[in-house]
Amino acid sequence: MDMQAIREAATAQGARPEALEDVERRAQQAFHTPPDPGVLDLWLTQLAEKAQHLFRREPTGQPWEQLGIPQAVWDHLSPAEKLSRGRQMQPQPQARPRRPERYTATPEQLRSIEGLSLAERMTAYRQWQADATPRQQQR
Repeated sequence: MDMQAIREAATAQGARPEALEDVERRAQQAFHTPPDPGVLDLWLTQLAEKAQHLFRREPTGQPWEQLGIPQAVWDHLSPAEKLSRGRQMQPQPQARPRRPERYTATPEQLRSIEGLSLAERMTAYRQWQADATPRQQQR
């Protein structure tokens, strides 16, 4: 397989110089015979979508364009306001559910579940635990 043609096509598609060896290895795995240029270009386009770290990213534009405000307004904002607006554009992380607080059953509660099966005892315990947990933690 002609690795020079793959290198040239990858470079033309925007592959990072330090990633060319990786692109060549992936091409060797994908093609057992030399691909024609159209197939190679299509494959490189798909590779750029799957393995974005191998390719250069284009600048996404000016910050005021991303925020949808005129440049004149952007220029008059304070640095703190610019940071605040930029943070609003960041994706918000998903809150991980918190583990429930440890709950200690009262002696009366323990006596009330003595004859129950394990599943029924666990259900009762979880209900007591949920009842004892403040509402703001139950999200």
